[in-house]
Parts: sequence; C-alpha cells; structure tokens
Amino acid sequence: MFLLLILIATFSFRAITDKIYMKTTYSGYDRQSAELMKLINSVIGIPYCQKPQYRNDSTDITRLSKKEWFAAASYARIPRNRVIISEAPGITHYRETEDMSEIDLVEDPKNLVKSMPSINEAEHAQSLELSPIFYYARLINPIYRQLCGYFLTCSSLNIAVKDYVLQNPKLLADIVKIAERPCDYIRTIDEIKPGDEIVYYSNYESRGKVFRPLKLDQESLKLSIKRARERLDCDNKNGYTLPSTYHPSINIRKLVLLMINNNGVVNIDTKDRLNIIIERKDIK
Repeated sequence: MFLLLILIATFSFRAITDKIYMKTTYSGYDRQSAELMKLINSVIGIPYCQKPQYRNDSTDITRLSKKEWFAAASYARIPRNRVIISEAPGITHYRETEDMSEIDLVEDPKNLVKSMPSINEAEHAQSLELSPIFYYARLINPIYRQLCGYFLTCSSLNIAVKDYVLQNPKLLADIVKIAERPCDYIRTIDEIKPGDEIVYYSNYESRGKVFRPLKLDQESLKLSIKRARERLDCDNKNGYTLPSTYHPSINIRKLVLLMINNNGVVNIDTKDRLNIIIERKDIK
C-alpha cells in the first residue's frame, strides 16, 4: 500500500510539473536544445544566422558561400494555413502547415549594414535552419520519448534537421562534429571582434514578421556567452544542476538526437528519414 501511494504521488508530481513546463515554455520550447540549434546554424555558416558568441570562423568547418547555401535546398513559399490540432487530451498545438520562414518586411532603420537581403533571400536562409524539437514530441515519437520522456530527467539535446543535408555529406559531418563538442565552439568575450556584434533577427509586429539587423552591446554579448555555456553544461562539474528557465533538466544532457526529415519539424505527420544519436565528447 505504501509503495502504491509513492507510485501515485510520483505520477501526480510528474503530471503536474509537465503541465507547468508546457504552459511556461510556449508548449514545450526547449531552450537547451535551442541553444545547440543556434550554435550549429551559426558555426556551419547559414547566411544571416551568425551569432557573435559562437566560433563562426572555425577552420575545421567547411565554409559554403551564400550561393552554395541557396543551391543546397530549393525554397518556395507555402501559403499560410495554421491549423490547431490536439495530439493528446489537454494538449493543443499547431500543425506546421504554414511556412514559418515567411517574412513580410526587411529593413535596416539604423543603417547598421551596407546592404540587406531581399525578402526572398532572408526567407530562404531561415528555411535552411535547424530547429529545436518541442517537448510535446514525447507523445508521438518513441525515440524522443526514450531519451527525453520527462523534461527534468531529459538526457539529450534534440534537433530537427531538413533532409537536404543528406545530399551534402561534408555538411552533415560538420553538424555531427559540432554536436559532439559544442562547448568548443563558444567564444570568450575577448574573441569577439569589431563587427561581430551585428546579428540578424525577425520579430512579429503589427506590420507582420519583420527581418532586421541588431547591434548587441557588451553586456548582451557577455550574457549570451554565459547563457550558452550554462544551457550546454560547459562548466558543470557536478553531473547535475537545479532546474531553471534556462536549464530545465536536472541531468547533464550528454547525448544529441538529430532527427532528419523532409520539413525539419517533428509532429504527428512526420516521417523520419534518419535519426542520429551522438554522444558528446566535450563533457564528462
């Protein structure tokens, strides 16, 4: 009877904390996996995705030109058609039927860069990006569920990748290389050079989705480095940590799950082409 009560209490605690996590993280947006996603997007050189806290000039990574990147995968707008669906009782989210890369306006109001991309170029670049896998994937994908079935004890960083990388073995090899040692690709504040502090970002406004450059100040640069190292457990010597908004898992995530498919997202309609599980070599 006592063991039964403990079991019931455990499941109740998990169910309650799961709901809290889903409600406080935009339906399970995983900031730790998102950190690795941004790092890889930046270091492999996807146009307009570079972030100053990462080593974008690493000599061990193959550098593609913008023309080569745009040739790697075709891009065509998909009409917006956001559909609300429910994968399980009490959990509602959006099916990825709309083109999340669609941009309404490109602007540089502070004249931070010499020239801006066209709307089509900015959209094409964003369509090439890797994506973090949302926590609701545990309900529909057995591999994700095995590695990250509960956010507090999740053991993997989880990334969705479009299958264009399968046509470029060197690019896929670079993604795997970075995933093995992500902490090695985070800069120190002294390694950030003048000009590196310019980043591109998009934001939803009353005018629609706006794409523009932004210049980060010194404090923002220091904070971005700190957050990157925290989320990826670069300085964690204990093997565990207290959960927080920036680091929801108690565990150090020693594995990386790459789920490669046609559209680079994971939902009920996803048919995986290839799943790769990588053991990190930059942490013990």
